[in-house]
Amino acid sequence: MALTRGIPVDGIALAGEHGLPVVAILPKTFRNDLGIMEQAHTQEGLPQFTVQTLYTPSNGSKAELLNVTLAAAQQPDIPLLTPVRYEQLTCSLWQLPSGRSGLSFSAASVMPATPVRKTGGD
Repeated sequence: MALTRGIPVDGIALAGEHGLPVVAILPKTFRNDLGIMEQAHTQEGLPQFTVQTLYTPSNGSKAELLNVTLAAAQQPDIPLLTPVRYEQLTCSLWQLPSGRSGLSFSAASVMPATPVRKTGGD
């Protein structure tokens, strides 16, 4: 599978000021050469996780799961439905020899969102 370089994504624009609610945080897995499922790791040996959040477009379109890959020493401990924001969110395009293609998302970190407060002149 060939990936292009990551294209930066504006997490604030994507998530809005309140963040995206967490639906699940799971180990990212793949089927190895023996057909056994195992957890994916980075080249540096960090385990990878899939953080699933619910993305609801502002134009009223249907909500979708946004799966974001995150490398971390430990699985993030964020309660379900907690709004989150991603740091250094990127999107990559992929295509398989079979012709299937799609987008994959990754981030450097995930954290509970705090509403963006507008500052005003006092």
